[in-house]
Amino acid sequence: GNYEKVYKASYKLLPGDFIAYEKKGDITHISVVTAADSKGYALVTCHNTDRNRVPWDLGWSNGKIKFWLIRVHF
Repeated sequence: GNYEKVYKASYKLLPGDFIAYEKKGDITHISVVTAADSKGYALVTCHNTDRNRVPWDLGWSNGKIKFWLIRVHF
């Protein structure tokens, strides 16, 4: 969903989970949750912008982006 819909749920993400970013019906980016900050906010790592342990919403302020929070069970 949009940022407002997934904000609270994002605090339940664990390292290894994925966040997918959808734009115009296509998944255009995926980040991996690698940590959490001191308040429990998910931090992600992604390859295409060489971002390491940054807030999952950094740079994704476009209101047309939908976020998919994907839990990985292992």
